Amino acid sequence: MGRKRLIAQIDKEKCTGCGECVNVCSKINHPGLCTGCGKCVKECPSDAITLVQRINNNKKNNTMKTKCLRFGLMVLLAVAGFSAITMLLWNALLPDIVGISSINFWQALGLLALSRILFGGVGAGAMGHFHRHHNNTVNEKWSKMTPEQRQKFINKRMHFDFGNHFSRGHFDMDEHEDTERKTT
Repeated sequence: MGRKRLIAQIDKEKCTGCGECVNVCSKINHPGLCTGCGKCVKECPSDAITLVQRINNNKKNNTMKTKCLRFGLMVLLAVAGFSAITMLLWNALLPDIVGISSINFWQALGLLALSRILFGGVGAGAMGHFHRHHNNTVNEKWSKMTPEQRQKFINKRMHFDFGNHFSRGHFDMDEHEDTERKTT
């Protein structure tokens, strides 16, 4: 193990393409498979092959693994921190105010997970994705309207009280586009 990791390197200018090296070792054309045994160096009549130290590409992988581990640790610490804060706030406030029992760390973690599932919580969540997608389609439709169509749209929205569920009616932008296409 103390031996340096060597690999065969071919000098393209000196190489005559005789194939003697390939007859001895089929791995000469595959540097990743080269064991650095040196048989090809001895067989090469034009001295085009030398053994050089293998470049270690594992450093890049090690830094990537380190970054992933650090990120995972930070996420774990953040989740633990939020759970601890939730537990402390719950135990400091709710037993005195509402008269319910205190919770432990794992119950606080479960409470955070449940709230994430139900309400989206940290990050976009399911509802955040829906709203972003919905807003993009509305923006696309708005940008395709002429100024007259936009004014008519605004007037209709004012008439229908901005599509409030408790208003006099409901206004749909797709229906508005269909109506506009029929009139033009």
